[in-house]
Amino acid sequence: RNEKRPPYPRETFSADLKAGIILVASYVPTTMALGVISGMGPLAGLWCGVIVGIVAAVCGGTRAMVSGDRTQRRARGDYRDAAHGR
Repeated sequence: RNEKRPPYPRETFSADLKAGIILVASYVPTTMALGVISGMGPLAGLWCGVIVGIVAAVCGGTRAMVSGDRTQRRARGDYRDAAHGR
């Protein structure tokens, strides 16, 4: 696209930064715990989380995986309503 984008507002940046910090604060312990539970160790859990995140970002994930640009619409139920003609 050659259209000009508006400048990135400071309010949006701070909200995005907060969201990223909250995501990491919940994601890191979860992946470490899953690594320990699986018997592979916390470092293996972290690497698995990174690899799965990259694959989800590149491939778009699945209906069971919460990732990508459709996450908010999926959470609101927009896809369900569209499928039923509402």
